[in-house]
Amino acid sequence: MTSSPDKASIRSRLLSQRKALDAENRKTLSAAICERLLSCIYTIRDARILALYFPTQNEVDVLPLRNDPGVRDDDWAICLPVISENSKILSFHLWQKNASLEKGPYGIMQPLLTASQWQPDIVLVPLVAFDRQGGRVGYGQGYYDNTLRALRKQKHITAIGVAYGFQEVAVIPQESFDETLDMIVTENETIALT
Repeated sequence: MTSSPDKASIRSRLLSQRKALDAENRKTLSAAICERLLSCIYTIRDARILALYFPTQNEVDVLPLRNDPGVRDDDWAICLPVISENSKILSFHLWQKNASLEKGPYGIMQPLLTASQWQPDIVLVPLVAFDRQGGRVGYGQGYYDNTLRALRKQKHITAIGVAYGFQEVAVIPQESFDETLDMIVTENETIALT
């Protein structure tokens, strides 16, 4: 009997695959994923605060959602995560048009700390790997697990994993601190989990 791969080996393998994506493929796949995401977010009742992420390491580029006419014209508040020192819980700050961003920890662009803080209704979650049970592998720092847990204690949110189809694996080993996703969107499909 073979054991399932651990998170570290899954992470290593899929980060290599994602790194191999060329710019043109990444752009094409990201556009298809953004189209699916738009279909999803408009169906979530009473949602008006959307947390994007600033892509890094060939992650799906979700930033074009910010300029979608429906998002813009329907008064959605767009936020980006901010990593604060000495905290493993992300805060989400409003990202207004023409607002400046700065490099945060890990070199990821984020709003200035002076931007107003919001609690999102929908959180787009970048990931390295996912399974059909809502499990995910991130970078191993625990930011999104801790953040989703904290947000879910305060209000109902929808956590949508965003990934390329090739990032799917059969099973991700789950640990007690892992938070599952409510939905996963790839270029090929939308997987509703709740």
